[in-house]
Amino acid sequence: MNPESRIMKFFKTIYYIFIGLIAAIAVLLIVSALPITGNYKVMTVLSGSMEPTIKTGGILSLSGLTGKTRPRLRIGFTI
Repeated sequence: MNPESRIMKFFKTIYYIFIGLIAAIAVLLIVSALPITGNYKVMTVLSGSMEPTIKTGGILSLSGLTGKTRPRLRIGFTI
């Protein structure tokens, strides 16, 4: 194998890895833009009202908040 073909093979491999990374990033961006279905909700803590348990800027994933469980939630509960 001559040096030129080795260099071309190396750059071709790098090119395919780069294209694969761009495609993976595109898929992740598209998936993150889609709404979450079901009884799930993602929220960000905007104030210090939940500190020290949950810091300001923390991300919460809420699930299972249906009509049956909502009445059991009270002020002071950490969800």
